[in-house]
Amino acid sequence: MNKEFPPESDGPESTDVFSERDSQANSQYAVRSKSEIVHILNSIQNQNVLVSLSTEKTGDVFLSSIIDVDHHNNMLVMDPAQNRAVNERFVSGQKVVFEAMLDQVRVYFTVSRVWHCIHKGEAGLCMHIPESIVRLQRRDYFRVHLPSSRPVLCAIPLQENPSESDWVAAIVDDLSLGGIAILFNEGEMQAEYGMIFKGCRFSLPDIGEIEADLEVRNITQIPLKKGGKKIRLGCQFVSLNSSVQTKLQRYIIKLECERRSKMG
Repeated sequence: MNKEFPPESDGPESTDVFSERDSQANSQYAVRSKSEIVHILNSIQNQNVLVSLSTEKTGDVFLSSIIDVDHHNNMLVMDPAQNRAVNERFVSGQKVVFEAMLDQVRVYFTVSRVWHCIHKGEAGLCMHIPESIVRLQRRDYFRVHLPSSRPVLCAIPLQENPSESDWVAAIVDDLSLGGIAILFNEGEMQAEYGMIFKGCRFSLPDIGEIEADLEVRNITQIPLKKGGKKIRLGCQFVSLNSSVQTKLQRYIIKLECERRSKMG
């Protein structure tokens, strides 16, 4: 194995998870055992799990895979992007977020830098094996609130084989890999705990249309100042396939990168 040395650093390697605030919130889910971290990364490699790599500032995202977990040299070798310009932005010194789904568990961490390397004669991207990894079960998924300036509508079918009039358009309030929260006016449709809406559809900007079955897990009534109520349903996705999970993952990362960019 032939790896280039990482660029010089003025301080220790950072493995903050998304941000200091989110890192503190998810610290209870962090894995800090080196042997367990290596085991998790080896499992991701052996199961050929796709990995989403994203830059913190520029918001670049691409799907990669682990080429090698070299625990002796504390190096993780990743498959580079096909676009050379994207690779250059990833090695420009900004933080990079690593995220994957392993056995229905979300695994992620952040490294402070990535650099070019050569592995068995092939180009790769190298990073240090992190000092901690966060693992989130479905119920603990990281959630993002969707911007009101760009509302996303979810079409809910009210019956099987619905006609054009048998759909309700609800606003998507927040989103995670585990489910969504939707808002609609009181009386627009009936919902009960445990009810499953099949074939719901919503379109994410720059990502595409998502179709999923939603199971109602929470119902909240929100009074309005001018009278009436909004109904907020917390819904869990039912049996999402990997391609849909990847789309959701890309959009969540995109929103989080935009939020961090606005915060400076």
